[in-house]
Order: sequence, then structure tokens, then C-alpha cells
Amino acid sequence: MHHQDILPGEIRAARVAAAFYEWLCDHGEILIATAGTLGGSDGEARARAVVASVTRGAEALEHLEDLRALRDLISNYVSGSLPAVYGDGDLVVECDPDAPQVVDAQICANALDCAIEALQSIKRGKVLRGRAGGHA
Repeated sequence: MHHQDILPGEIRAARVAAAFYEWLCDHGEILIATAGTLGGSDGEARARAVVASVTRGAEALEHLEDLRALRDLISNYVSGSLPAVYGDGDLVVECDPDAPQVVDAQICANALDCAIEALQSIKRGKVLRGRAGGHA
């Protein structure tokens, strides 16, 4: 692919995806803990699998569905849509906006929102280039 074939939006998406990869490498435990707190052992396992896979070199795009599920779980908490009892049914998380869990959840929700948008853009670009006869 020639450099001029890359659109500015694709460059931005690639930069955001790279930043998300770095965030997962440096702070993946925050995502794992937040998903575990809000989604119980299933949420924790899903986040742990994504973090382990991506930090070992897999593309985050391969985990787009898991990232969406984690985003939905965490965003529902941040928006106040989840009830007071979460996860395995025995943990109550306060919705104090200054609580560390809330701050971590907001950070994770923001990171996931940006990453998912970027990954979807990258995926669309690959599909469009493939349809146009380019190399994905």
C-alpha cells in the first residue's frame, strides 16, 4: 500500500489503537479488576483473556466483540444503569463519584470507547480496501 492511500482518519485510528495497546500493557490490571468487580468471575475472565492476548501480540481487533461487551458492562455502571448489586450477586459497589472504583470504571469506559471506535474504523478501512482490490 502506498502512503498516499492511507487516509488521515486511518492514521488517527491507528494511533488510538496503539495508545490503547500501550494502556493495556501498562494498566490492564485496572480493566481486569473493574470487569471483575462489575461482572463477577465472567467479567474478570473476559478482561483477563483480552489483556493477556493483546499484550502477547494479538491484534485488539481480534477481540472487538469482547471489548464491546466489556465496554457495555462498564459504561452501564458509569452511567448509573446497573443496580446496586453486581457481579456474582454478593458485592455491592457504591456509586460515589469520587470512589476509586468509579474513577477506574470511568477511565476504562473512556479507553474502551476510544479503542472500539478506532478499531471499527480500521476494520471498515480493511474491508473497503479489500473490496476495491487493495491489500488489507
